[in-house]
Amino acid sequence: MRSADEGGRLAARWWQWALSAPDACSPVLDETGEFAGWQQPDDVWFLAGTYGGRVVRRCSIPAGRPVFFPVFNTQRPALFSSRPAVMHVAKATGS
Repeated sequence: MRSADEGGRLAARWWQWALSAPDACSPVLDETGEFAGWQQPDDVWFLAGTYGGRVVRRCSIPAGRPVFFPVFNTQRPALFSSRPAVMHVAKATGS
């Protein structure tokens, strides 16, 4: 099991990866999976989320490569509140 600290480092690396891609080949803006392999590191495979909306993508991940993606990937100004943020899920499925 990975530590929370390692998860934080992976999340930081994921953001650097996601935000460094030009719009023309951004895995996050991609709607098909065509750019899923853009500048992937050798030790982990980053899956891209979206900046909003739903997409269906297909990509091939090298065998044995660990996969990382953040559960939430949004960009919002920091808001300070004594109440935790809540995100309502309309539907969730697993296979």
